[in-house]
Amino acid sequence: MGLNLGNNAINNLKLGNTQVTKVYKGNDLVWPVSFDLENSFKNALISDRYNNITRANNILITAHDAVNKYIEINSPEAHAAMAANPTGTGGESWFICQGGEASILVEVTSISSLGTNRLYYGATYLGSPNFSVGQKVELFNPFINYQYIPNNNPLFNPYPSTVSGGSFHYIQPGGIYQKTNGTYVMLCPVVYGAHVERKIYYATSPDLENWTFTDTLLLQTSSISFAKTTGNVFSTSNPFKMNDGKYLVLLAVQKPDNNYTSAYMIMDEDLNITTSPTEININSSNFNFTNHYPLSLVYHDGKFRIIIHNRDNGTDINKECWEYVLTASNTDANLLSLLNATSSAPSATKIQDANVDSGYLNGKMDDAEYIQNENSLFLIIGSEEENVGGWATSNNREYGLAKLVGNSWVHDVRSPMIVNPMQLHNKYPQFNFAWDHFGGYISPIVKNGWLYMFIASGDDGAQDYWMSGIKTQLITQ
Repeated sequence: MGLNLGNNAINNLKLGNTQVTKVYKGNDLVWPVSFDLENSFKNALISDRYNNITRANNILITAHDAVNKYIEINSPEAHAAMAANPTGTGGESWFICQGGEASILVEVTSISSLGTNRLYYGATYLGSPNFSVGQKVELFNPFINYQYIPNNNPLFNPYPSTVSGGSFHYIQPGGIYQKTNGTYVMLCPVVYGAHVERKIYYATSPDLENWTFTDTLLLQTSSISFAKTTGNVFSTSNPFKMNDGKYLVLLAVQKPDNNYTSAYMIMDEDLNITTSPTEININSSNFNFTNHYPLSLVYHDGKFRIIIHNRDNGTDINKECWEYVLTASNTDANLLSLLNATSSAPSATKIQDANVDSGYLNGKMDDAEYIQNENSLFLIIGSEEENVGGWATSNNREYGLAKLVGNSWVHDVRSPMIVNPMQLHNKYPQFNFAWDHFGGYISPIVKNGWLYMFIASGDDGAQDYWMSGIKTQLITQ
Protein backbone atom coordinates (compact mmCIF):
# COMPACT_ATOMS: atom_id res chain seq x y z
CA MET A 1 0.00 0.00 0.00
CA GLY A 2 1.37 3.40 -0.93
CA LEU A 3 1.57 6.61 1.09
CA ASN A 4 -0.81 9.33 -0.10
CA LEU A 5 -1.38 13.02 0.51
CA GLY A 6 -5.04 13.33 -0.32
CA ASN A 7 -5.41 11.41 -3.57
CA ASN A 8 -1.80 11.94 -4.61
CA ALA A 9 0.82 9.22 -4.14
CA ILE A 10 4.03 10.22 -2.36
CA ASN A 11 6.97 8.36 -3.86
CA ASN A 12 9.90 10.25 -2.34
CA LEU A 13 9.27 11.39 1.24
CA LYS A 14 11.86 13.56 3.01
CA LEU A 15 12.15 15.53 6.23
CA GLY A 16 14.57 18.26 5.29
CA ASN A 17 17.36 16.40 3.52
CA THR A 18 16.69 13.10 5.31
CA GLN A 19 15.02 10.32 3.35
CA VAL A 20 12.02 8.83 5.21
CA THR A 21 11.86 5.04 4.87
CA LYS A 22 9.26 4.19 7.52
CA VAL A 23 6.19 5.87 9.01
CA TYR A 24 4.66 4.81 12.33
CA LYS A 25 1.34 5.46 14.02
CA GLY A 26 2.17 5.00 17.67
CA ASN A 27 4.20 1.77 17.74
CA ASP A 28 2.67 0.37 14.56
CA LEU A 29 4.35 0.60 11.18
CA VAL A 30 1.85 2.07 8.69
CA TRP A 31 4.18 2.59 5.71
CA PRO A 32 5.43 0.62 3.91
CA VAL A 33 3.03 -2.23 4.64
CA SER A 34 3.33 -4.15 1.38
CA PHE A 35 5.62 -7.14 1.71
CA ASP A 36 7.19 -9.86 -0.39
CA LEU A 37 5.91 -13.00 1.30
CA GLU A 38 7.44 -15.46 -1.15
CA ASN A 39 10.99 -14.12 -0.91
CA SER A 40 10.72 -13.66 2.85
CA PHE A 41 10.76 -17.45 3.15
CA LYS A 42 13.75 -19.56 2.19
CA ASN A 43 14.19 -23.22 1.26
CA ALA A 44 14.66 -24.62 4.76
CA LEU A 45 14.19 -28.34 4.14
CA ILE A 46 15.83 -29.13 0.81
CA SER A 47 14.61 -32.56 -0.29
CA ASP A 48 14.97 -32.22 -4.05
CA ARG A 49 16.97 -30.32 -6.64
CA TYR A 50 13.93 -28.53 -8.05
CA ASN A 51 10.67 -29.42 -6.26
CA ASN A 52 10.33 -30.49 -2.63
CA ILE A 53 6.71 -31.55 -3.18
CA THR A 54 7.12 -33.95 -6.11
CA ARG A 55 10.64 -35.04 -5.04
CA ALA A 56 11.51 -36.46 -8.46
CA ASN A 57 15.19 -35.40 -8.39
CA ASN A 58 16.63 -36.33 -5.00
CA ILE A 59 19.73 -34.82 -3.42
CA LEU A 60 22.37 -37.53 -3.82
CA ILE A 61 25.90 -37.92 -2.54
CA THR A 62 28.43 -37.89 -5.39
CA ALA A 63 31.63 -38.06 -3.31
CA HIS A 64 32.66 -38.70 0.30
CA ASP A 65 35.95 -38.05 2.04
CA ALA A 66 35.86 -39.59 5.53
CA VAL A 67 39.31 -38.23 6.42
CA ASN A 68 38.61 -34.60 5.59
CA LYS A 69 34.95 -35.08 6.59
CA TYR A 70 33.01 -33.78 3.65
CA ILE A 71 30.43 -34.95 1.16
CA GLU A 72 29.70 -33.58 -2.28
CA ILE A 73 26.15 -33.50 -3.63
CA ASN A 74 24.58 -33.50 -7.08
CA SER A 75 22.78 -30.21 -6.54
CA PRO A 76 24.44 -26.85 -7.14
CA GLU A 77 20.98 -25.38 -6.47
CA ALA A 78 20.89 -26.76 -2.91
CA HIS A 79 24.50 -25.80 -2.28
CA ALA A 80 23.82 -22.23 -3.44
CA ALA A 81 20.69 -21.97 -1.27
CA MET A 82 22.68 -23.04 1.80
CA ALA A 83 25.59 -20.71 0.98
CA ALA A 84 23.17 -17.78 0.65
CA ASN A 85 21.76 -18.47 4.14
CA PRO A 86 24.57 -20.23 6.03
CA THR A 87 23.02 -19.99 9.51
CA GLY A 88 19.63 -19.55 11.12
CA THR A 89 18.32 -16.41 12.77
CA GLY A 90 20.07 -17.41 16.01
CA GLY A 91 23.25 -18.73 14.39
CA GLU A 92 21.92 -22.31 14.08
CA SER A 93 23.70 -24.72 11.74
CA TRP A 94 22.47 -26.64 8.74
CA PHE A 95 22.14 -30.40 9.13
CA ILE A 96 22.37 -33.39 6.81
CA CYS A 97 19.31 -35.61 7.37
CA GLN A 98 18.55 -39.19 6.46
CA GLY A 99 15.64 -41.39 7.49
CA GLY A 100 12.06 -40.62 8.50
CA GLU A 101 11.50 -37.61 10.79
CA ALA A 102 15.21 -36.71 10.62
CA SER A 103 16.17 -39.89 12.48
CA ILE A 104 19.77 -39.46 11.26
CA LEU A 105 21.23 -36.03 11.90
CA VAL A 106 24.74 -34.72 11.11
CA GLU A 107 25.81 -31.10 11.57
CA VAL A 108 27.19 -29.14 8.62
CA THR A 109 30.22 -27.19 9.83
CA SER A 110 31.18 -25.42 6.62
CA ILE A 111 29.75 -24.82 3.16
CA SER A 112 32.39 -24.64 0.44
CA SER A 113 32.61 -21.83 -2.04
CA LEU A 114 30.45 -22.23 -5.10
CA GLY A 115 31.62 -24.73 -7.66
CA THR A 116 32.36 -27.88 -5.67
CA ASN A 117 28.95 -28.55 -4.04
CA ARG A 118 30.95 -29.65 -0.99
CA LEU A 119 29.57 -29.76 2.55
CA TYR A 120 31.93 -30.28 5.46
CA TYR A 121 30.40 -32.10 8.39
CA GLY A 122 31.03 -32.45 12.10
CA ALA A 123 29.30 -34.33 14.89
CA THR A 124 26.55 -36.87 14.40
CA TYR A 125 23.70 -35.97 16.75
CA LEU A 126 21.40 -38.89 16.01
CA GLY A 127 21.57 -42.25 14.24
CA SER A 128 24.24 -43.68 11.95
CA PRO A 129 24.66 -41.89 8.61
CA ASN A 130 25.35 -43.68 5.36
CA PHE A 131 27.50 -41.38 3.25
CA SER A 132 28.16 -43.84 0.46
CA VAL A 133 28.05 -42.43 -3.06
CA GLY A 134 24.50 -42.53 -4.38
CA GLN A 135 22.78 -42.23 -0.99
CA LYS A 136 19.92 -39.77 -0.59
CA VAL A 137 20.16 -36.86 1.86
CA GLU A 138 18.00 -33.93 2.89
CA LEU A 139 19.39 -30.59 4.05
CA PHE A 140 17.67 -28.94 6.98
CA ASN A 141 17.73 -25.65 8.87
CA PRO A 142 14.26 -24.47 9.91
CA PHE A 143 15.66 -21.43 11.67
CA ILE A 144 16.53 -19.57 8.48
CA ASN A 145 12.78 -18.91 8.28
CA TYR A 146 11.75 -18.09 11.84
CA GLN A 147 12.66 -17.61 15.47
CA TYR A 148 10.69 -18.67 18.52
CA ILE A 149 9.21 -16.02 20.79
CA PRO A 150 9.63 -15.24 23.57
CA ASN A 151 13.31 -16.21 23.86
CA ASN A 152 12.93 -19.75 22.49
CA ASN A 153 10.33 -20.74 25.08
CA PRO A 154 6.64 -21.68 25.10
CA LEU A 155 4.37 -18.67 24.82
CA PHE A 156 3.06 -18.40 28.41
CA ASN A 157 5.13 -17.83 31.55
CA PRO A 158 4.02 -19.14 33.93
CA TYR A 159 2.47 -21.84 31.78
CA PRO A 160 -1.00 -22.87 33.02
CA SER A 161 -1.73 -26.48 33.89
CA THR A 162 -5.31 -26.08 35.10
CA VAL A 163 -8.29 -23.87 34.43
CA SER A 164 -11.52 -23.49 36.35
CA GLY A 165 -12.81 -26.45 34.34
CA GLY A 166 -10.07 -28.67 35.78
CA SER A 167 -6.77 -30.13 34.59
CA PHE A 168 -6.28 -30.23 30.83
CA HIS A 169 -4.07 -31.90 28.24
CA TYR A 170 -2.90 -28.94 26.15
CA ILE A 171 -3.78 -25.52 24.70
CA GLN A 172 -3.88 -24.75 20.99
CA PRO A 173 -4.22 -21.46 19.09
CA GLY A 174 -7.55 -20.71 17.46
CA GLY A 175 -7.22 -17.36 15.72
CA ILE A 176 -6.01 -13.86 16.55
CA TYR A 177 -7.25 -10.29 16.07
CA GLN A 178 -6.31 -6.76 17.10
CA LYS A 179 -8.74 -4.66 19.12
CA THR A 180 -9.38 -0.98 18.46
CA ASN A 181 -7.22 -0.08 21.48
CA GLY A 182 -4.21 -1.76 19.83
CA THR A 183 -4.05 -4.85 22.03
CA TYR A 184 -4.39 -8.41 20.75
CA VAL A 185 -6.70 -11.31 21.55
CA MET A 186 -6.04 -14.95 20.68
CA LEU A 187 -8.73 -17.59 21.01
CA CYS A 188 -7.35 -20.64 22.82
CA PRO A 189 -9.14 -24.00 22.56
CA VAL A 190 -8.22 -26.09 25.61
CA VAL A 191 -8.06 -29.87 25.13
CA TYR A 192 -9.04 -32.31 27.88
CA GLY A 193 -7.83 -35.89 27.86
CA ALA A 194 -7.31 -37.63 24.54
CA HIS A 195 -9.53 -35.10 22.75
CA VAL A 196 -12.48 -36.13 24.90
CA GLU A 197 -13.50 -32.51 25.29
CA ARG A 198 -12.41 -29.09 24.02
CA LYS A 199 -13.51 -25.69 25.32
CA ILE A 200 -12.54 -22.21 24.14
CA TYR A 201 -10.68 -19.76 26.39
CA TYR A 202 -8.51 -16.82 25.30
CA ALA A 203 -5.22 -14.97 25.83
CA THR A 204 -4.28 -11.30 25.52
CA SER A 205 -1.14 -9.37 24.58
CA PRO A 206 -0.12 -5.71 24.29
CA ASP A 207 2.54 -6.38 21.65
CA LEU A 208 2.36 -9.98 20.27
CA GLU A 209 5.52 -10.87 22.20
CA ASN A 210 4.18 -11.08 25.77
CA TRP A 211 1.02 -13.09 26.40
CA THR A 212 -1.28 -13.75 29.33
CA PHE A 213 -3.64 -16.72 29.33
CA THR A 214 -7.05 -15.83 30.77
CA ASP A 215 -8.95 -18.39 32.82
CA THR A 216 -12.31 -17.28 31.45
CA LEU A 217 -14.48 -19.78 29.58
CA LEU A 218 -15.83 -18.44 26.31
CA LEU A 219 -17.58 -21.47 24.77
CA GLN A 220 -18.23 -25.18 25.39
CA THR A 221 -20.37 -27.77 23.64
CA SER A 222 -22.94 -28.00 26.43
CA SER A 223 -24.16 -24.55 25.37
CA ILE A 224 -24.49 -25.51 21.67
CA SER A 225 -27.85 -27.04 20.71
CA PHE A 226 -26.53 -29.31 17.94
CA ALA A 227 -23.36 -30.46 19.73
CA LYS A 228 -22.39 -33.47 21.81
CA THR A 229 -23.00 -32.42 25.43
CA THR A 230 -19.47 -33.28 26.55
CA GLY A 231 -17.54 -32.93 23.33
CA ASN A 232 -15.17 -30.80 21.29
CA VAL A 233 -15.59 -27.26 20.00
CA PHE A 234 -12.66 -25.28 18.68
CA SER A 235 -12.00 -22.24 16.52
CA THR A 236 -9.85 -22.84 13.46
CA SER A 237 -8.97 -19.49 11.91
CA ASN A 238 -8.41 -15.81 12.52
CA PRO A 239 -11.80 -14.22 13.21
CA PHE A 240 -13.23 -12.46 10.15
CA LYS A 241 -13.93 -8.79 10.84
CA MET A 242 -17.38 -7.82 9.62
CA ASN A 243 -18.44 -4.40 8.41
CA ASP A 244 -20.34 -3.70 11.62
CA GLY A 245 -17.11 -4.15 13.61
CA LYS A 246 -18.01 -7.57 15.01
CA TYR A 247 -16.07 -10.77 14.38
CA LEU A 248 -17.30 -13.96 12.73
CA VAL A 249 -15.51 -16.97 14.22
CA LEU A 250 -15.26 -20.28 12.35
CA LEU A 251 -15.89 -23.30 14.57
CA ALA A 252 -15.51 -27.07 14.46
CA VAL A 253 -18.27 -28.63 16.54
CA GLN A 254 -18.49 -32.29 17.53
CA LYS A 255 -22.00 -33.70 17.09
CA PRO A 256 -23.68 -36.41 19.20
CA ASP A 257 -22.64 -39.04 16.60
CA ASN A 258 -18.97 -37.93 17.14
CA ASN A 259 -18.64 -36.49 13.64
CA TYR A 260 -17.72 -32.82 13.25
CA THR A 261 -19.76 -30.12 11.59
CA SER A 262 -18.78 -26.67 10.32
CA ALA A 263 -20.21 -23.75 12.26
CA TYR A 264 -19.74 -20.08 13.04
CA MET A 265 -20.55 -17.63 15.80
CA ILE A 266 -20.40 -13.83 15.95
CA MET A 267 -18.92 -11.82 18.80
CA ASP A 268 -17.81 -8.28 19.50
CA GLU A 269 -14.18 -7.38 20.08
CA ASP A 270 -14.68 -7.80 23.84
CA LEU A 271 -15.64 -11.47 23.35
CA ASN A 272 -19.35 -11.02 23.97
CA ILE A 273 -21.13 -13.59 21.77
CA THR A 274 -23.91 -11.83 19.85
CA THR A 275 -24.88 -14.71 17.53
CA SER A 276 -24.81 -18.20 19.04
CA PRO A 277 -23.00 -21.02 17.22
CA THR A 278 -24.82 -21.79 13.97
CA GLU A 279 -24.18 -24.65 11.56
CA ILE A 280 -22.72 -23.65 8.20
CA ASN A 281 -24.72 -24.73 5.17
CA ILE A 282 -23.45 -23.89 1.69
CA ASN A 283 -25.65 -23.89 -1.40
CA SER A 284 -23.59 -26.42 -3.34
CA SER A 285 -24.05 -30.00 -4.46
CA ASN A 286 -20.41 -30.44 -3.41
CA PHE A 287 -21.21 -29.57 0.20
CA ASN A 288 -22.69 -32.91 1.24
CA PHE A 289 -20.22 -34.16 3.84
CA THR A 290 -21.11 -35.79 7.14
CA ASN A 291 -17.82 -35.08 8.91
CA HIS A 292 -16.20 -31.71 8.22
CA TYR A 293 -15.07 -28.40 9.63
CA PRO A 294 -14.01 -24.98 8.25
CA LEU A 295 -10.40 -23.85 7.98
CA SER A 296 -10.34 -20.23 6.76
CA LEU A 297 -12.47 -17.39 5.41
CA VAL A 298 -11.49 -14.29 3.44
CA TYR A 299 -12.88 -11.58 1.19
CA HIS A 300 -10.53 -10.87 -1.71
CA ASP A 301 -10.90 -9.29 -5.13
CA GLY A 302 -14.69 -9.15 -5.03
CA LYS A 303 -15.15 -12.70 -3.73
CA PHE A 304 -15.80 -14.48 -0.46
CA ARG A 305 -13.69 -17.64 -0.09
CA ILE A 306 -14.05 -20.37 2.51
CA ILE A 307 -12.13 -23.64 2.87
CA ILE A 308 -13.81 -26.75 4.31
CA HIS A 309 -11.84 -29.80 5.46
CA ASN A 310 -13.72 -33.00 4.54
CA ARG A 311 -13.09 -35.89 6.95
CA ASP A 312 -15.75 -38.29 5.63
CA ASN A 313 -13.47 -41.11 4.58
CA GLY A 314 -12.08 -41.57 8.07
CA THR A 315 -8.48 -42.47 7.36
CA ASP A 316 -6.10 -39.54 7.03
CA ILE A 317 -4.84 -40.55 3.62
CA ASN A 318 -8.33 -40.12 2.15
CA LYS A 319 -9.02 -36.64 3.43
CA GLU A 320 -9.48 -33.59 1.24
CA CYS A 321 -10.17 -29.85 1.24
CA TRP A 322 -12.71 -27.89 -0.76
CA GLU A 323 -12.81 -24.15 -1.46
CA TYR A 324 -16.14 -22.39 -2.07
CA VAL A 325 -16.02 -19.01 -3.82
CA LEU A 326 -18.91 -16.55 -4.04
CA THR A 327 -18.68 -13.42 -6.19
CA ALA A 328 -20.52 -10.70 -4.25
CA SER A 329 -20.02 -7.30 -2.71
CA ASN A 330 -18.44 -7.25 0.73
CA THR A 331 -21.51 -6.91 2.93
CA ASP A 332 -22.36 -8.76 6.11
CA ALA A 333 -25.62 -9.88 4.53
CA ASN A 334 -23.81 -11.50 1.59
CA LEU A 335 -21.36 -13.24 3.91
CA LEU A 336 -24.17 -14.70 6.00
CA SER A 337 -26.07 -15.73 2.89
CA LEU A 338 -23.04 -17.80 1.82
CA LEU A 339 -22.82 -19.50 5.20
CA ASN A 340 -26.57 -20.05 5.51
CA ALA A 341 -27.15 -21.42 1.96
CA THR A 342 -29.35 -18.51 0.89
CA SER A 343 -26.86 -17.17 -1.66
CA SER A 344 -26.53 -18.19 -5.27
CA ALA A 345 -24.44 -21.31 -5.73
CA PRO A 346 -20.73 -20.58 -5.19
CA SER A 347 -18.08 -22.30 -7.25
CA ALA A 348 -16.66 -25.38 -5.53
CA THR A 349 -13.15 -26.71 -6.13
CA LYS A 350 -11.29 -29.55 -4.48
CA ILE A 351 -7.95 -27.88 -3.70
CA GLN A 352 -6.34 -30.85 -1.94
CA ASP A 353 -6.79 -34.60 -2.26
CA ALA A 354 -4.43 -36.74 -0.22
CA ASN A 355 -5.04 -39.70 -2.53
CA VAL A 356 -3.29 -38.00 -5.44
CA ASP A 357 -1.15 -35.23 -3.91
CA SER A 358 2.52 -35.80 -3.20
CA GLY A 359 5.13 -34.74 -0.69
CA TYR A 360 3.95 -33.11 2.50
CA LEU A 361 0.43 -32.82 1.00
CA ASN A 362 0.13 -36.61 0.82
CA GLY A 363 -1.93 -36.80 4.00
CA LYS A 364 -4.38 -34.73 5.98
CA MET A 365 -4.32 -31.07 4.96
CA ASP A 366 -6.20 -30.08 8.09
CA ASP A 367 -4.97 -26.52 8.55
CA ALA A 368 -4.90 -23.53 6.20
CA GLU A 369 -4.99 -19.78 6.61
CA TYR A 370 -5.44 -17.07 4.00
CA ILE A 371 -2.96 -14.17 4.00
CA GLN A 372 -3.61 -11.06 1.92
CA ASN A 373 -0.97 -8.68 0.61
CA GLU A 374 -2.44 -5.87 -1.45
CA ASN A 375 -3.57 -7.56 -4.68
CA SER A 376 -2.13 -10.99 -3.85
CA LEU A 377 -3.69 -13.82 -1.87
CA PHE A 378 -1.71 -16.63 -0.26
CA LEU A 379 -2.42 -19.76 1.72
CA ILE A 380 -0.29 -21.04 4.55
CA ILE A 381 -1.03 -24.77 4.39
CA GLY A 382 -0.52 -27.29 7.16
CA SER A 383 -0.52 -30.95 6.16
CA GLU A 384 0.60 -34.14 7.88
CA GLU A 385 2.36 -36.46 5.47
CA GLU A 386 1.23 -40.06 5.86
CA ASN A 387 4.06 -41.52 3.80
CA VAL A 388 6.08 -43.74 6.14
CA GLY A 389 9.11 -43.55 3.85
CA GLY A 390 12.45 -42.06 4.76
CA TRP A 391 11.61 -38.37 4.57
CA ALA A 392 12.01 -35.74 7.25
CA THR A 393 8.33 -34.85 6.88
CA SER A 394 7.07 -38.44 7.15
CA ASN A 395 4.28 -38.52 9.76
CA ASN A 396 4.90 -34.85 10.50
CA ARG A 397 2.64 -31.82 10.11
CA GLU A 398 4.52 -28.96 8.48
CA TYR A 399 3.51 -25.76 6.67
CA GLY A 400 3.99 -24.62 3.10
CA LEU A 401 2.85 -21.77 0.90
CA ALA A 402 0.54 -21.44 -2.09
CA LYS A 403 -0.40 -18.37 -4.14
CA LEU A 404 -3.63 -17.67 -5.99
CA VAL A 405 -2.82 -17.26 -9.70
CA GLY A 406 -5.94 -16.59 -11.72
CA ASN A 407 -8.45 -19.06 -10.34
CA SER A 408 -5.93 -21.70 -9.26
CA TRP A 409 -3.69 -22.25 -6.25
CA VAL A 410 -0.05 -22.65 -7.21
CA HIS A 411 2.12 -24.33 -4.59
CA ASP A 412 5.56 -22.95 -3.80
CA VAL A 413 7.82 -25.84 -4.77
CA ARG A 414 10.09 -25.14 -1.79
CA SER A 415 7.28 -26.20 0.56
CA PRO A 416 7.18 -27.05 3.35
CA MET A 417 9.10 -24.02 4.59
CA ILE A 418 7.72 -23.66 8.13
CA VAL A 419 9.09 -26.85 9.65
CA ASN A 420 9.37 -27.74 13.33
CA PRO A 421 12.90 -28.33 14.73
CA MET A 422 12.36 -32.11 14.86
CA GLN A 423 15.48 -33.75 16.32
CA LEU A 424 17.58 -30.58 16.49
CA HIS A 425 17.11 -30.47 20.26
CA ASN A 426 19.96 -33.00 20.32
CA LYS A 427 22.20 -30.05 19.36
CA TYR A 428 20.04 -27.21 20.73
CA PRO A 429 18.30 -28.41 23.92
CA GLN A 430 16.27 -25.21 24.23
CA PHE A 431 14.00 -26.58 21.48
CA ASN A 432 13.14 -29.80 23.33
CA PHE A 433 9.56 -28.54 23.75
CA ALA A 434 9.12 -28.39 19.95
CA TRP A 435 10.70 -31.55 18.58
CA ASP A 436 7.50 -33.37 17.64
CA HIS A 437 5.30 -32.10 14.81
CA PHE A 438 3.41 -28.82 14.72
CA GLY A 439 -0.24 -28.88 15.77
CA GLY A 440 -2.91 -26.54 14.46
CA TYR A 441 -4.37 -24.11 14.11
CA ILE A 442 -1.85 -21.62 12.80
CA SER A 443 -2.80 -18.02 13.60
CA PRO A 444 -0.76 -15.48 11.59
CA ILE A 445 -0.73 -11.69 11.84
CA VAL A 446 1.57 -9.01 10.36
CA LYS A 447 3.02 -6.23 12.52
CA ASN A 448 5.93 -3.84 11.96
CA GLY A 449 7.53 -5.82 9.15
CA TRP A 450 7.22 -9.18 10.88
CA LEU A 451 4.89 -12.09 10.26
CA TYR A 452 3.92 -13.54 13.63
CA MET A 453 2.55 -17.08 13.60
CA PHE A 454 1.10 -18.79 16.65
CA ILE A 455 1.13 -22.54 16.66
CA ALA A 456 1.13 -25.61 18.92
CA SER A 457 4.60 -27.16 19.22
CA GLY A 458 4.68 -30.82 20.20
CA ASP A 459 7.07 -32.73 22.44
CA ASP A 460 5.05 -35.98 22.58
CA GLY A 461 5.23 -35.89 26.38
CA ALA A 462 2.54 -35.55 29.01
CA GLN A 463 1.84 -31.98 27.86
CA ASP A 464 1.93 -33.16 24.21
CA TYR A 465 1.77 -29.63 22.76
CA TRP A 466 2.93 -26.24 23.98
CA MET A 467 1.39 -23.00 22.78
CA SER A 468 4.17 -21.29 20.84
CA GLY A 469 4.94 -18.21 18.82
CA ILE A 470 7.30 -17.87 15.89
CA LYS A 471 8.05 -14.84 13.75
CA THR A 472 9.54 -14.23 10.31
CA GLN A 473 11.01 -10.92 9.18
CA LEU A 474 9.29 -9.79 6.02
CA ILE A 475 10.89 -8.16 3.02
CA THR A 476 8.86 -4.98 2.62
CA GLN A 477 8.25 -3.36 -0.74
